[in-house]
Amino acid sequence: MLPFIQLLQHRTARPLVRFAHLCVRTIAAAPRTIYDHEFIFVLKGSGIVSSEGKQAAYKEGSVIMFPPGVAHSLTQEQEEELHIAIHFDWEQVQPHEELRHFIDNEASDAEAESAASESAPVPAATASTSSPGSIWLPHVTVLESASDELFACAGWTLRAYEQGGAYQRLRTDAEMLNLIVQLVQNITEGPQAIQSLHSYENQQAAAQQESSDMVAFAQRMEQLAEELPISAAAFEELCRESYFSESHFRRLFEEQMGMEPHPYFTSLRLRRASQLLLDTERPIQEISYLCGYEDAKYFSRLFRQHEGMTPQEFRQSLRNAVRDL
Repeated sequence: MLPFIQLLQHRTARPLVRFAHLCVRTIAAAPRTIYDHEFIFVLKGSGIVSSEGKQAAYKEGSVIMFPPGVAHSLTQEQEEELHIAIHFDWEQVQPHEELRHFIDNEASDAEAESAASESAPVPAATASTSSPGSIWLPHVTVLESASDELFACAGWTLRAYEQGGAYQRLRTDAEMLNLIVQLVQNITEGPQAIQSLHSYENQQAAAQQESSDMVAFAQRMEQLAEELPISAAAFEELCRESYFSESHFRRLFEEQMGMEPHPYFTSLRLRRASQLLLDTERPIQEISYLCGYEDAKYFSRLFRQHEGMTPQEFRQSLRNAVRDL
């Protein structure tokens, strides 16, 4: 999943909008590299975006997200495009002189409706020394179909930028922050077609990272199962901290651990119950509570489904086996 969704779980974004404009000409077809982040909200038109040897289609309703320092190009399928373009930084940092010069020039060109503002590529040598890449969004990414609410946020951000006057920056950055919140909700609260354009080697690295994330998540679940009483609420909170969409998270976890997160956590709780039944004299009702089940009858039924016998039968059978040794 996209890195900025994970980062926003524990890091505050303070977006700084460099400039925003409504473009009624074609999107740049020539290869280019930019120094800040850019979101393009496609209001009309369709085409192909290319980067790092990969391609993705965009259309009306798509959002194209460009990171700094990554070369890319676009090929239109229609003669005219209509889109909102927003250049911004995720955090308010002092820009390099080259960045400030580039932004000032492009902003002026955008206001003048000059085609050169979108098509002129930045020299690759300069980009490589001045743009270290982005931890927020390392690769060009296309959200195939965004919500009307997200596009409305883009419109409000553009309006705040163009209105000028007192507190323009404060209003614009506030609208941009609201846009980011809406973008995260778009991605995490429903199935979305997202394409991130990066090389096969990077795809392998991403897959390895996802695998590592799932193992780490399972280890955190095991830690929860060691803390008595076991908290089902803490498990749910842990799931919400995941930066994956719910369906994608379930699929990745099952691929790595052999079952989905909820059944896996249930198995950990019941394994802990088995240990308590064997090692302690605690009553069944207390063990049920310690393992996160307030209803002892439900706990007994669930335990029988997994172990083939009730908790009391399980305790007695193990003790008989030990006595017979």
